[in-house]
Amino acid sequence: MAAQYAHHFRSFDRGNSIPGTIEPIASQIGILYRYIDSVCGDSYLLDDGLRAKVALSCLIQPQIGDKVCVSTDGRGGNYITAILNRADATKTTLQVSGGEKLTIAMPKLELYGDQSLELSAPKLNLTAMGGKLVISARQVMTHASDSIVEVARSYFGKVSHYGVQAAELMHLKSRQKIIVAEKDIRLDGEHINMG
Repeated sequence: MAAQYAHHFRSFDRGNSIPGTIEPIASQIGILYRYIDSVCGDSYLLDDGLRAKVALSCLIQPQIGDKVCVSTDGRGGNYITAILNRADATKTTLQVSGGEKLTIAMPKLELYGDQSLELSAPKLNLTAMGGKLVISARQVMTHASDSIVEVARSYFGKVSHYGVQAAELMHLKSRQKIIVAEKDIRLDGEHINMG
C-alpha cells in the first residue's frame, strides 16, 4: 500500500523549494512540512495552496509564518498536528480547536510565572471546598466597581493599624458589641445620639 501511494508523497520546505513549482496536490498522503500564509475562518492557507485545519491534539494556536507539520489523508483532509518553528516565539496561545471547555486533572498542579501571572475572565471562581485557601503577598489590593460581599461563620483579623473610610454611610449592627481600648476612645461629630 505504501508503494502504491509513494509517488503522491512530496515534502517541501521554504529553504529548498523552487518558486512557482509548488502546486496544490489534494491526492498526496503522508506528513508535509509547510508554512502558514493566511487565516481563512477556522482553517489555514498553506504556502502550497492547501487548506488545513488544526488537529484536536495541537494545543498551540498557529500564526501566520509558522512552520507546521501537516498530516493529509489524500481526500482533502489536512490537519496541522504541530508547530515546528516560529520566528517570534515570545507569545504563544494554547487553544483547543472547536472546544468550549478544557479540564486539567492532576493530583497536584502548579502554575508559575517568572515575572507575572494573570487570570482574566468575565466570571472567575476560586474554590477550595473542605480545604484552605491561602493568599500570601507583600501587598494585597482588592477593587470592585459595585460591591464586595463576605460571608463566614467567624471573621478574625489582626493588624497594627486599621482604617475604614465611608463617603456616605457606615452601618454596624450586631446583637452584642464590645469595644475595648487600652487608652482612649474618641467620638467626634456634629451630633452624637446614644440610646
